[in-house]
Amino acid sequence: MQDIRSYHRPKSSASERYHPSLNEAAHDLSLMGYEERADIIEQVVAKDIEHHTGVQATVTPKRHAWDITVALDDPEKVEVKSALLNSNDRYNFCGIKLEAFDYLFIVFVTPNGTVEKWAYAADVAEYVADKDLRIKAGKCQLSFTIDNVPWFFYDLIYFPYGKWPNVSQR
Repeated sequence: MQDIRSYHRPKSSASERYHPSLNEAAHDLSLMGYEERADIIEQVVAKDIEHHTGVQATVTPKRHAWDITVALDDPEKVEVKSALLNSNDRYNFCGIKLEAFDYLFIVFVTPNGTVEKWAYAADVAEYVADKDLRIKAGKCQLSFTIDNVPWFFYDLIYFPYGKWPNVSQR
């Protein structure tokens, strides 16, 4: 029976994975409830969009159909989802309302910090259809490892790809 331990890899809990010595912010986010973490991450994403593009990004009120409005030529709707690393080494982004946004931002809260990616709504919808993912009440879930994110998710530096604001808006 001692040999069992050599084959068994115990799953660690979030509190063991997210340690302040790795990244204090990720540790703090891991201790928060979903809604508090979501509120903070929406604010961070809006600031990151503004910093990167020079375009106003406004967090919408709670219970709004999308999370951030970005003032491009036409106001664009951004949905933000975040996920912690689960016991299966995956990140599950839940409650994605496919009809409610122009862009989806996903934020991986890793034990070492956060990683932001974005995608066009049409690409997300096509992926969900191609993979035959379950949609319940207009919402779906995406699940990835940090090393296996679909090709259509871009780094923040490419936002908004091919859609630049008027000079007067900068």
